[in-house]
Order: sequence, then C-alpha cells, then structure tokens
Amino acid sequence: MPDYDYYLNHKLSNTKLIISSHGGWLDKPLGKPTVNLHFLAHQNYSVRGQVTNVLYMTLKEFETEPKGTGGLTDYILAYFQHDKEDKVQEAVEGGFDVIRVKQGRTVKLSKILSEMKAWKLGYTDVYCMFCRVPVQAKYVKVL
Repeated sequence: MPDYDYYLNHKLSNTKLIISSHGGWLDKPLGKPTVNLHFLAHQNYSVRGQVTNVLYMTLKEFETEPKGTGGLTDYILAYFQHDKEDKVQEAVEGGFDVIRVKQGRTVKLSKILSEMKAWKLGYTDVYCMFCRVPVQAKYVKVL
C-alpha cells in the first residue's frame, strides 16, 4: 500500500471534503478542478479555525471557485497541529470527510485533488481550510 502524505477520515456517504492544513500558494497552475473549491481565506490572507467551523459554517469569509474554473494557483500544504481527533470525527459524522497532512510532510493541493478523483470518492465540494499566503519554494519540500 502506498505511503500517502496525509490522513483521510472517510465515511462512505459523505460527498464533501475538508482539507485542514497550513498552506501557501505556489507560482504554479492548479489546473481545472473537477469539484467546487470553497476557500475559507481570501488570497494573501490567513485563516483561523478548526474543522467544526466548516461543519457549522461559522467562518464567514470565503470564496468559491466552481468546478472547471481555470487559472487557479496550486498550493503547498503542511501539517496543522490544532485539529483534535474528536472534532475531526464530529465533522465526519456531520457529513464531511477530512484530510490532514501528516507531520513532517508536504503535499500539493493538485495531488490531493488528482488522487481523490482517481479513487472515485464522489466529492462535489472541497472546503480548503488553509492559509493562502505566498510561499517561496526553496523553503518547502515541493513534491
């Protein structure tokens, strides 16, 4: 079995996904996603919260990029230490699968989206709960 850079908490009936991590945008294109992307921070801004903020929609500012939108920027994602297991399980039981990057690893958003599509998990919406600040690639292990 492959060693993935993230954990996926999954419930078969869920069609929405939360990606909870630290993040920064790369100067590389994302491509055209096959899901609706909901960013919980504006470009060049940070986001504070936990996965249950998405479950209860208590984060007010976000922008949505409909599936098939071109011209989006890719992001590098890293471990986020503030999500507690009980809150992750609450989100999963509430209808959201959750991805969390493993400690000491990084992964591109484009890679996660590609793998989710290949696994045919049927997601319609992905909630991107990570900062959208610029990152210089020389400081990050880019896959």
